[in-house]
Amino acid sequence: MIIVDEINLKRYELEYLQSLSEFELPKEQEQFTSLPKKRLEVTHEKHPIVIVNHNEPVGFFVLHSSDRVKEYTDNSNGMLLAALSIDHSQQGRGYAMKAMKQLKVFVNREFPFCNEIVLAVNKRIWLHRNCTKKRDSLILIGGRWGQLESS
Repeated sequence: MIIVDEINLKRYELEYLQSLSEFELPKEQEQFTSLPKKRLEVTHEKHPIVIVNHNEPVGFFVLHSSDRVKEYTDNSNGMLLAALSIDHSQQGRGYAMKAMKQLKVFVNREFPFCNEIVLAVNKRIWLHRNCTKKRDSLILIGGRWGQLESS
């Protein structure tokens, strides 16, 4: 029997609390992101998002519409994606990439005002993974969805 992944993005709800509280990251990854249990606060400016596979949480990130976005872009309709993590036991299965491929449709549906996502990437992890390349600490996924720009 072949099991096919069914990755979806969902707004955080209490039903995900137990699973998200059990997420683990290796020590070397904890310096680059936060565990979901530290980022579950929902406000009009902070929107925790759960990456689910067959309704089981496998990943997490937060979309910010707060003034923090202004640190990265002048676009008043932009949002900041931060604290992206995949539970250690679920890593290496392509869940983060599958989630990012769904981001445009999800954001258009849930946050129709948004026309730019700023993905905050810790500079140290970017350099660690691309040790021969120098990059700044963010990648912009702009109004031209799918085009990546490094700054």
